Amino acid sequence: MNFQKYKYLLAFLLPLSALIALNANGLWTYATVIFAFGFIPSVELFWHGSKSNLNDADYETAKTSKYYDYLILINVPLLYFIVFSFLQRMTLEELFLFEKVGLCLSIGIIVGAIGINIGHELGHRKSLFMRRMGILQLIPGLYTHFYIEHNRGHHKNVATPLDPATSRYNQPIYTFWIRSTVLSYINAWKLERKRLSHKWFSLKNQMIQMQLLVAIYLLAVGLYFGWE
Repeated sequence: MNFQKYKYLLAFLLPLSALIALNANGLWTYATVIFAFGFIPSVELFWHGSKSNLNDADYETAKTSKYYDYLILINVPLLYFIVFSFLQRMTLEELFLFEKVGLCLSIGIIVGAIGINIGHELGHRKSLFMRRMGILQLIPGLYTHFYIEHNRGHHKNVATPLDPATSRYNQPIYTFWIRSTVLSYINAWKLERKRLSHKWFSLKNQMIQMQLLVAIYLLAVGLYFGWE
């Protein structure tokens, strides 16, 4: 039996830290921040991991195994459960300001780590169902345009001046983040306008579809949890 595949279960330690934050008070509301930016970097100082790849037999087995698909897909309901629990606690409980900040930071990391990252992976899959799950995973981060720009823009223009997700030589990470975030959104609109030509302002426009999904999500949050 190949026990190597079970090491990927360690990825669930990050959402586990968020569940701890959601059920704690005080400094523990920063559990995900501490885990992601304290514990993990500390471990990497002393443990450099493996430099070897899978052998041919294990590689072929891994390609056809549904195990890895299940590991990815379980993140979809997990993300929405964590976000729902976060919104519920912020709405129903009296919390100190520093606890609210801790929860926002902890859940924000989760929305990026298992939201955008997993959405990225699912967006590359051949299965239509998997790609739809990828879009669903991008909604809580309000980042659905990534599905369009990344697949059709970034992968075409990577490492060229046309790609906002490629940093300039010696560019500071902070200005790169602003440039990448803003221009990726704008590029997604441009890609759809180019694809649809003069018929771009219609429901066939995937960017309009994506914005409607985000609007429905925010409306649902507002109606259920209150506008505050």
